[in-house]
Amino acid sequence: MSIPEKCKHYIQNTSIGDQITQWQLLRHWSLSEVYRIKLASGGTRIIKWGGSEMAREADVYIQLLAPLHIRVPHLYDHWSNTCGGLILIEDAGTYDLEKQPDSELFLEAARELARLRASSIKHLEIGAVPLHVRRKYDISAQAFIDQLFELQTYDDFQGNPALEWVAITFPAKVKELYACMPYALVHHDYFPKNLIVQHNRILVIDWSNAYLSPHLGDLHGLIQEAQSRSGVSREHMLHAYTHELQQGGSNDACSHISFDEQVDLGGLCWYIRTLHWLIHRGKDIIPGSIEWIPPLLDDLSLLVQRMQLK
Repeated sequence: MSIPEKCKHYIQNTSIGDQITQWQLLRHWSLSEVYRIKLASGGTRIIKWGGSEMAREADVYIQLLAPLHIRVPHLYDHWSNTCGGLILIEDAGTYDLEKQPDSELFLEAARELARLRASSIKHLEIGAVPLHVRRKYDISAQAFIDQLFELQTYDDFQGNPALEWVAITFPAKVKELYACMPYALVHHDYFPKNLIVQHNRILVIDWSNAYLSPHLGDLHGLIQEAQSRSGVSREHMLHAYTHELQQGGSNDACSHISFDEQVDLGGLCWYIRTLHWLIHRGKDIIPGSIEWIPPLLDDLSLLVQRMQLK
């Protein structure tokens, strides 16, 4: 059985390599490839190759997801070298929320996000993640501010009115957010393609971009997707999320910033980090990714308009 080139150097001489009878390509990107493999036993697994920063997913599994008690596909094994990394994980299922954009499933995705946030806050507060590991994944308020101002030095962003408004209002607000909200796990790609449907539950995959921060950028992005794909209102998504937090006894609130504004600030954090990565790294390693910037700026402008109306 021919092993895909990106995976060959990791598993050709391992016991799992001898058990594989079939490879099915599920996703192919410049920095990652995902395969469903069939084993001689008849079972299936998922193999994911990640290059560059995408190779950090095994570390995220071991250093964050396990100690924070996050419900994810089981990690069976992992391999790495200077060119990237490979993970062997549980086959969580065929259908994701992108293929099944059902309104109730979007609400469940909001509830699942509340659960993983509550679990991460709880276990971070009791010291489940050692300080030296936390430093590796913590993203500070100043880091977002620095990325924002660096964006403005690039020709692609100079004179953009939305970014100019954000540059005036964001620094003080994000510092206030960090002062009153606990650090939690941020997926940073909490979109339908990464939300596997298992009966009436959602299982989150693709954790290579995860980090720790107080912001609610994951919820902001999910709300946008729910509105466009299935017509679920912002209010219903917010209610599903907050109700699940309350059911779990979590107190994830800030007396200085309304919950609605917290979600908007999370959106700004997501756009700043994503745009910064695209201009600083992505455009050089993913062909055509420069074309993602104009629609992202359009979406950022819509968010800014919404915030200005309040």
